[in-house]
Amino acid sequence: MKARDVVAALVLTAGPATTVAAQMPRVVQWPPPVDARFAVPSSPPSLTPHMATKGLLESARIWSGGDSTVIPRTHWKTGALIGGGVLGVLTAVFAVGMCSFDAPCREPVLPAVGGFAIGGLTGFGIGALIGGLFPQRVP
Repeated sequence: MKARDVVAALVLTAGPATTVAAQMPRVVQWPPPVDARFAVPSSPPSLTPHMATKGLLESARIWSGGDSTVIPRTHWKTGALIGGGVLGVLTAVFAVGMCSFDAPCREPVLPAVGGFAIGGLTGFGIGALIGGLFPQRVP
């Protein structure tokens, strides 16, 4: 079988090259219409020292032009601590277990500390990423 036959077979099995509705160009209005709810005021609201925290957040949200700049709190710290602790301990146990196969390894302190450090740092990052997916409930 020659190369041109392989190419022809691939082209024929791939199907017709037609434009699907999802791939068609869209008509976009530019500049986009301004929605009154998200219009940025010309001057920031006056902030007094006696405003409550909720009032400050609401003022910042309104002045910023919408909810897009308010970042909800997440459980990234909890995830980082749990992930770092669990993966650090598991890596330390694995390092000590692997040390028993080595003849000159009489004191497994260094492999345990090294395994805990490497596993803890890796677990810290992975746990923070996973914990960042879950928002905290506002009381």
